[in-house]
Amino acid sequence: MAVAPQATQFLTSLEPFLNQHFLNPGALVFLGVLIPLIIIYLIRPRPHRKKVPALLFFLKETARIEHRSFFRRLFRDPLILLQILIIILICAALARPFVNVAEEVLTERVFVLIDASASSQVEFGGISRFEQSITLAKERLAKKNTVIVFGVIPEVLGTDLTKEQATNILNGLTPFDTPTSLFDAIIFTRNFVKPRDRVIVYSDFIESHSTKNYITAKNIVESEGAKVEFVDVSLGEKGAARSKNIGIIDLDIKEDKTTFIVQNFNDDAEKVRIDVPGASLTENLVTIKPNNKEVFAIDTPPGTTEVKIVPQEGHDDFTLDNSAWIVFPKKEQIGVAIVSNKPNKYLQTALSVLDGVSVLIDTPPKIQHLNQLVIVTDNIESSMILPGTMRDIQRRVNDGATLIVHAQPALFALDFGNILPVALKKGKGFVTNVSSEVQIVQASPITTDVIFGRVDAYYDVEAANDAIVLAQSRDGTPLIALRPVGNGLVVYYGLMPEHSSFHVDIYYPVFWKRILDLASRREDLADINRNTGDIINFQSLKKIQTPSKNLRDTSVVLSEKGAYRVSEAGSDKPSREIAANLLSERESDINGEIIDAKKGIISEAAQGIEKIPLDLSDHFALGILFLLFLELLWIKLRGDL
Repeated sequence: MAVAPQATQFLTSLEPFLNQHFLNPGALVFLGVLIPLIIIYLIRPRPHRKKVPALLFFLKETARIEHRSFFRRLFRDPLILLQILIIILICAALARPFVNVAEEVLTERVFVLIDASASSQVEFGGISRFEQSITLAKERLAKKNTVIVFGVIPEVLGTDLTKEQATNILNGLTPFDTPTSLFDAIIFTRNFVKPRDRVIVYSDFIESHSTKNYITAKNIVESEGAKVEFVDVSLGEKGAARSKNIGIIDLDIKEDKTTFIVQNFNDDAEKVRIDVPGASLTENLVTIKPNNKEVFAIDTPPGTTEVKIVPQEGHDDFTLDNSAWIVFPKKEQIGVAIVSNKPNKYLQTALSVLDGVSVLIDTPPKIQHLNQLVIVTDNIESSMILPGTMRDIQRRVNDGATLIVHAQPALFALDFGNILPVALKKGKGFVTNVSSEVQIVQASPITTDVIFGRVDAYYDVEAANDAIVLAQSRDGTPLIALRPVGNGLVVYYGLMPEHSSFHVDIYYPVFWKRILDLASRREDLADINRNTGDIINFQSLKKIQTPSKNLRDTSVVLSEKGAYRVSEAGSDKPSREIAANLLSERESDINGEIIDAKKGIISEAAQGIEKIPLDLSDHFALGILFLLFLELLWIKLRGDL
């Protein structure tokens, strides 16, 4: 009776061992089949015996020997040992033996996401965050690797690469000067991942470009069956002293004044020298309080200028935001020829007060100034204008001039050919006795903040197919419309002074300044002073000189801080310059969130490599097949088959 508790105790002591090596240890109960196998093997058919006196003694002696070697008989045929081994392996395979291995050992494909944004250039201990990412990524490559580098935009550099190919690509990477969009980079992998794939993100996890939570992106990708792992390459820094930074975080460029904001991200007050070429500042050396901002204003310098700040104590681990580039094209004189028999004094005054504008009056039939960049027609007596003059105007527009056509009596009696943005409706003419609000149809820099008021009479016209209507009456009649013609532009202005009050509005000269800026192809300052990470598309092939290289393309990504020079594909003279600056408070805050805020989020890097069970059942099954083949071969060779 004491045997049962001892057996139970023995089985209980085996349980931890079995659980450490088998996923289904209960299947080992099938080892009991060995008992009937051995019994069957020991049962032999009883031979038919005849008594032979002379041999009787020897047979009795043999029986005694066989009785003494009962267990030895069990193994006198080696084949039984092979069969026992096969049964043991079958039971072990059913019990699913396993060993613990690093999880990436079982990963067929790895997606390597390298954060190459501006903050990755921060150095700690002589190595940058970007270099740390490259080093760690090369240590954890799989059989097939997809390398993705990202700042604002994720870019696939290679798919299903070998370790050697992926290493070569990683060694050739350089960081960008752009903000970070972690969400977009992680969600981008959703287009490629399959179940059991691994996505490893190497970053400092400063999300500066997107307001979306990158943890949400991780959950979405993992819903596809992939595993997303975060490796925070700034953890070592956060365990030590905080990184230091003082930088320019904002820039507002106007034609007269430019303001920029400098922020001290440090816990101590810092002295900073402001360096602006050609500008006189009230104070060149200023003290900025801890975690505070200071605003500086300067006269907007013409041309291309780099504004710099120089921390006096050297407390700056991120120098990229210590300067900002400004592009302010030098104004060229704009010539305006007003062709009129009775010049509009309001228009003439509005144009004359604009800086850089010269106004010339041509009274038909004597026309002398059609070579100007802008031609304005207003109050022309149709009988006084020569046909050759109208043909000259059309030719000048096709060559690149801008024609501004004012609504006037008998406007459509003038032969403008087919270049006007509007055409008179059939059977219609001049609409009077109305009171309609002028409605802005399409938002544009020309109409921003402009209120045109009301109009009580206008031509009943319709827009050409390729015209752009900026403003219209309540019934949809175009009042201000643009139309590109050849290399030039034609503007229809349907607000006549005697039927509208806009000419006495404070925005009247502003409106005409914007029209002239458009006519002279003068770009808005916001269009040529951009943030890094922006993409600029061109209408044709351009030669682009970036801060580090030369390109020929129809678009450019502003991935570097500095000045970009753009010229026509067949010319060496730059047609425009573009400045790109980081200007991101969140990216310049190089410490980002404090480490306590990231606990439970960036956890994999601190936990080390995760171990998971590797099921060996398939290997045992292959061993069983081999032993069965060996058994058949054995039986065949000894002649039993």
